[in-house]
Amino acid sequence: MPPTANSFADAWEDFCCKLLNLEERTNQIRRRSPPEQGIDLYYQSKNIAYQCKSVESGKDGEFSVQHAIESMKSAKKAKKDLKWKKYVLCTNVDITGIAEKKLRSEMSDCIVLSKSYWQNLCEKFSPHIKRQFRLLLELPRPKAGLIATGPVHAYYPDRLKAKLGRHPFEILLYSEIGDTIYELTVSNSIKVKDILAVLESFFNLPKSFNRMSAGCKVTLNNRIYIGDNRLNKEHDLKKAGIIPGSLVTLRTNIEVKVDSGSLSREMLNLTVGSLPENRVTPSHVKEVTAGEAASEIEQKIRDLYKKGNQELLQLSQLS
Repeated sequence: MPPTANSFADAWEDFCCKLLNLEERTNQIRRRSPPEQGIDLYYQSKNIAYQCKSVESGKDGEFSVQHAIESMKSAKKAKKDLKWKKYVLCTNVDITGIAEKKLRSEMSDCIVLSKSYWQNLCEKFSPHIKRQFRLLLELPRPKAGLIATGPVHAYYPDRLKAKLGRHPFEILLYSEIGDTIYELTVSNSIKVKDILAVLESFFNLPKSFNRMSAGCKVTLNNRIYIGDNRLNKEHDLKKAGIIPGSLVTLRTNIEVKVDSGSLSREMLNLTVGSLPENRVTPSHVKEVTAGEAASEIEQKIRDLYKKGNQELLQLSQLS
């Protein structure tokens, strides 16, 4: 999903709205602003109400029937004002028979559009929705005895290379800054902090730090998440719940605090000296606010991601 979305649920609503408009050959299906009253999208000319329920992991068993039923109840209350005639549930997973029975006990004529429906629309309108998806970059899997010589896996710290030979498996990883999903080889012998170390090496990113200098405090944290759950960096992958095919997220959080309303650019460059090239992007402006400073640091990291992604893409094509 596009990195511009505020959350996976937000991206799913946007995705459904776009595909439904394409399928209906209209631009009348629109998203509703909060409070949605159990209706995320509405097709006014045909009086169709849509509720979008997504599961970020993509696992069928994690679909919340209760949340869907609560939305149905809210939509019933809003029916008097909106006068909808058809109610459609849009979900990215396949709903079990038991779950569907519970839904129909609340609203018998509800239409359910599940995973296969959206897969068909994706194939039908693939040129129109490319931007909705991240590029999947498959990194070469290391072979036993050749881990140290592989171009991409040369970025692995020496202490991890031997561990990757013990029952390796692949996971999917993306950052909230970039547009690429990476297929990364790991094993249960390594820890969450080891994944962070690999990614910091891939992109030449600054390691997490908390630094103060003359009234300026800059905090930068690189963290790994599954969904909204932040993983303990000291846990091994099994304890962290990372299994083959898991989708994990790298998030870089930046916070800048200043005692006064602004700080000098020289002081900012000094404080974030651990960034590559030892300075934030130069500017003719001598004073910056805390918000502007955080934005500049974030842009610097975006540039590092972009550069690293291009290099990794080239390496994967050569392998």
